[in-house]
Amino acid sequence: MIELRELKFYVWNAERRRENMTEEKKQYLSEMEAHGAENGWVSPLTGEDKDYFAYFRSVCKRYSITPSKATRMEYDFVTRVTESEFYLQRTEAMRVTVRPTR
Repeated sequence: MIELRELKFYVWNAERRRENMTEEKKQYLSEMEAHGAENGWVSPLTGEDKDYFAYFRSVCKRYSITPSKATRMEYDFVTRVTESEFYLQRTEAMRVTVRPTR
């Protein structure tokens, strides 16, 4: 837990850094803050992103791995399996739909 003394130091240090900034840097940061507040800081997930995460969860279930409790090796394993299978299935699905008719 943050102590009051640490919090005061953090605020004092941030104010000191702000005083040392050039006007150009202050303007840039205020524009970025306004842009982030208006448009959001993170872009929304696309359909492909949602499909990928759903597939990732299914791979984790298949191998009985909980991502938040996984070791680095387990996490890397399920990530690589997910990537290879997910994108392979997507390319095969695209190949089937794009295949020319005779």
